[in-house]
Amino acid sequence: MRNMTLDVGCGLRPRGSFGVDANLAFLREVRKVSSARLVCARAEALPFAAQSFDEVICWEVLEHIDDKRAVLAEFHRILRRGGRVTISAALQPAELLLGKLNSKYLRTVVQGFHRHACEAQEYVAITKEFFDVRVITFDKFSMIECI
Repeated sequence: MRNMTLDVGCGLRPRGSFGVDANLAFLREVRKVSSARLVCARAEALPFAAQSFDEVICWEVLEHIDDKRAVLAEFHRILRRGGRVTISAALQPAELLLGKLNSKYLRTVVQGFHRHACEAQEYVAITKEFFDVRVITFDKFSMIECI
């Protein structure tokens, strides 16, 4: 049986045999160059049966989503026993945490585009509600690997 990998929020470059994105325009472009099976859907309501995937990849998506628990619950639902989830998400900048929005970048990009970014420990705490967290690294982004 081949490894079934789902890239949630795949954008223009799906990293698995299946890709999901809420942006239909992205998926139309990806279909021209990728053999991945593509589905237009929101991460909070994935249209797959329970235990369908061996691996779920979610890179730079959670910071755009209000209800992270709903997304992680979906990952838990569709992941097969013994499967793996890899999450990378933008961390909330210290300036935003301190309420010091002095730069135009932070006011426009972070508040508008990454409006749901969290502190690293918040991502970890939410993820631990659904998965056994094995690897955590922090830089400008958080990387969480779960099983």
